[in-house]
Amino acid sequence: MEIQNIKTLKSCPRFMRCNVPICPLDECMKMRVYVEGDPRCTLSKSRRKHLGHGLPWRGLFPKELSGLNIWSKQSSESKAKVLRNLVPKRSKSSFTLSPQNDGGKDGR
Repeated sequence: MEIQNIKTLKSCPRFMRCNVPICPLDECMKMRVYVEGDPRCTLSKSRRKHLGHGLPWRGLFPKELSGLNIWSKQSSESKAKVLRNLVPKRSKSSFTLSPQNDGGKDGR
């Protein structure tokens, strides 16, 4: 088990320079101790999920895994409702130019 754990940890692109005490790619993560002020893993969630696909918590932190479990228990209708509510919020961008203020000379 320990050899496999080392292989998984070494698969992280930051392994050689990382010193976080709680690594989501560590099979023994639950036994590690975090002290306030310790560095935290900054590897993207998608990358951690890819690298940790065979682990019990799939490369996720406990809160992330809990959220994933809650989401997976939702009905299709409930998921669709949540996603419908997110779409308008995601599509709006503060960088979109409105017709009234297109950034041209006349709009100043």
